[in-house]
Amino acid sequence: MVATGSRRQGDSRIGKDKLHIINRQTLLRKTPLIALQKAEEYWEGEGCPGSNSNPNVVLVDPADCHEWTAFREEMSENIRQLFSKDNVNTFLNRPLDEKELASFTWAIEAAGLVSEQAVERLWDHVNGLLNVMQKLLAAEIDETLDGRYIRIGDGTCARKQCEQHPEKSSQTKADLAGYEYIPRSKKLETKQMGKERDNIDNRIPGDIKVSWKLTREMLPPYSEEMKASKSYANYLEQAIRVLSQIHFYMDKHETRYGYITTNEICIFFRRRGTGWGHLDISPAVSHGVEGDFETGTFNSKMVLFYLHRVVANDEAQWKLKSCWSTIKKRATGRTATTSKSITKRTIRVEATAQAASLSLSLDMKLAIPLTVKGSKSKGKK
Repeated sequence: MVATGSRRQGDSRIGKDKLHIINRQTLLRKTPLIALQKAEEYWEGEGCPGSNSNPNVVLVDPADCHEWTAFREEMSENIRQLFSKDNVNTFLNRPLDEKELASFTWAIEAAGLVSEQAVERLWDHVNGLLNVMQKLLAAEIDETLDGRYIRIGDGTCARKQCEQHPEKSSQTKADLAGYEYIPRSKKLETKQMGKERDNIDNRIPGDIKVSWKLTREMLPPYSEEMKASKSYANYLEQAIRVLSQIHFYMDKHETRYGYITTNEICIFFRRRGTGWGHLDISPAVSHGVEGDFETGTFNSKMVLFYLHRVVANDEAQWKLKSCWSTIKKRATGRTATTSKSITKRTIRVEATAQAASLSLSLDMKLAIPLTVKGSKSKGKK
């Protein structure tokens, strides 16, 4: 990404959108393979220091989150196999023409202080690149009659959630959705913006953070040295917030994989499906690494390309049953009632992390209202 964060709103020097110009100059007459392998310049703009907000979701216990130890080996092999396929290799090594390049979604330049929304706009060009490739691959190799393909869009594009989750959880959405897109006429496209999207799966949910609020070292597992450091208590608090949010999105959409991207790195997550909050966390995958699939070197774009090309097209790989029902085994506080006169109940999940080396206890509680179907009492709403 291009460093534009130091510019201020109203600065007469801003001029044209540099990111737009640089991307066209960079990708024009280049092949899709080069575009995927090319390292991204991350944005080092001035930030807005602060902690991640508390998500209005059921919290996870960081102790249930493990390191995805074989991630690099698995992904290197997966990418090598995908990129080496004759038909995919032929596509990746042909130049994109101007019409294809014109279909990219170009990011806009952001002025002033950097925010998560600004990083999201800067990330648009990566999503645009991946979407064009997925669309062309579907047409040339998959030969889908209706032109459907896996597309990355806003979280509102794919709102389907498992029935176990409370209705209110539909109000919380991931920043990004990997979903099956079916081109339609403009009239039908408008309809798709409505209720139809409640039936579209978000197969690879993604979230966007900023690097000064999230780094890989903030997330578990923690070394003994980290547990003894002054940063540990804050890291633990931020980890609970971030992990609870991305896990909630993955669980409610019943997906196995998800990711968080910052202006510097991507972190990938895999649900194990053995309980609430049971996650495997990948190492940080840089945007700024030149990829080479033959040697197994990859960057964030190459991993995202694989996930949306291979995993999202195979329900056996991306779909994983929700673990919402397992919360009851860990629930404390008020329990469910069988009285039909009560229309709401509260499940209170308590995530407690003990930092023994600092003799510090972090107790975090969150109440989630659930609607209980039943007859209403007379005179009560």
